[in-house]
Amino acid sequence: MRPDSVFYNQHRTLTRLARHISEEGFPSAQITVSAQLQNSQEQGGTHAGATSSGVAGTPGTNTDEELSRVAAEVAGLLELKAQVLSDPHNVTGTWQAGGNPCKFTRVTCDTDGRVTKVKLTSPEDIATMYPNSVNKRGTSIAGELPWPKGTYQLQQMALASLPCSPAFLAFASRLTTLRIANAKLQDPSLPACWGVLKNVTELTLGGCGLTGTLPASWGSLKALKHLDLSDNPNLSGSLPPAWAGMRNLTVLDLSVDTFDGVKSGLAGPLPNAWHTLRNLTVLDLWRTQVTGTLPASWGAMAGLQVLYLSNTSISGTLPPEWSRMTNLTAVHLTGTAISGVLPASWGSLPNLTYVDLLDTGISQPLPSSWRTLCWRDNLYIDLPWHRPNGDRVMLNSVHLNATNNLCQGIHGRHKIVMFVTFALFTVLTIGTCVILRRRVGRWIGSLRSSNVATYDPVYPTLPWEDERLRRRKFSFQPDQPADRDR
Repeated sequence: MRPDSVFYNQHRTLTRLARHISEEGFPSAQITVSAQLQNSQEQGGTHAGATSSGVAGTPGTNTDEELSRVAAEVAGLLELKAQVLSDPHNVTGTWQAGGNPCKFTRVTCDTDGRVTKVKLTSPEDIATMYPNSVNKRGTSIAGELPWPKGTYQLQQMALASLPCSPAFLAFASRLTTLRIANAKLQDPSLPACWGVLKNVTELTLGGCGLTGTLPASWGSLKALKHLDLSDNPNLSGSLPPAWAGMRNLTVLDLSVDTFDGVKSGLAGPLPNAWHTLRNLTVLDLWRTQVTGTLPASWGAMAGLQVLYLSNTSISGTLPPEWSRMTNLTAVHLTGTAISGVLPASWGSLPNLTYVDLLDTGISQPLPSSWRTLCWRDNLYIDLPWHRPNGDRVMLNSVHLNATNNLCQGIHGRHKIVMFVTFALFTVLTIGTCVILRRRVGRWIGSLRSSNVATYDPVYPTLPWEDERLRRRKFSFQPDQPADRDR
């Protein structure tokens, strides 16, 4: 996947883990988590222009206009603080009348001393809780996270409601980022009045126990780029077609990925009108109850890279028109009622690296046009094709390194990764050679390459022709794509 989609997957892994700790408590345990975190620019209320004390620039000149602006910012923050019912970590303790808002905890200012970000998330980000355990430039946290001994319970902040007062709206209309994630809300409805927040580019309300419907008025949030309403299973109603007005939206997360498997109450069809969201790169509707078919008009969403529709009630076929999504990297449709065949036109998608169609009604054959996928550096395909007796071929995460001794005419090292859940009677043509013959066992035994790099360690031996595999000196080691667990 592209770096931004990988970051999205890995960052959400940490987010879900933190929410689970908050709700259930977490015993000391051995955990391996993939993560790529932003640099420390936003930690502790700081940014690139912050001072050594962690506070962004202070207000400049003490003109009447400047003092009036600062007073309005403080008033807006105090309106938000007034909704706080429980603040176990005293996050808002520094929010006092007459104070400098740039010195308030979880408030970030720009270099001109203007408040741009407010972050009232609870619990703390894992990166903030354990800053020495995170490689901010790298990609992983491995081994044992330093949880305190015994059970660790992160207390949540609680708010009465999401404010709609004139003072708050006047202040918030100048904000660029508002994060109130994982907080308990006494009145958890989404405020329609927030449709006036014209400058907000990020709005994060994940895991707040939100209820009610998605406000159509939010379609006027023209500057909004990142909207996270994930893990709010009590949201209901349909997806508003009016949200097509969010023309700058890049990430929309309405998924539910809690540990108890509960689905979101969001239902209804996928809005055709959303095809105008040309800047959308990630759309996550995992475990919602959306229904109907995949809109052919969405082929116009040229910026879309990652689409999560797994475990929804989507049906119908895969639209050939989606071949126009030239930036499409990953499609997750496992556990849906999608049927038919793979569109031949999708074989021309230049960036496609992950196709998850497990537990769907997709049928054979694989279109010959997909042979061009042999040129992909990394290709993950998860298909539902079964053996005749109905048992799935359990060869998860087989990595095929397509060097010249595997496929003639392919130069260099182009790795193809396939989740092999195919039927034993399948022919897959890639490039100029047939690498999957009528029997999977015969295919594996006849390979002249030692480049199969991965075998799921849950299955200690293959159920067929393992002697031939050993003679070929294949190496088996766990390796999974950076993605959520199914």
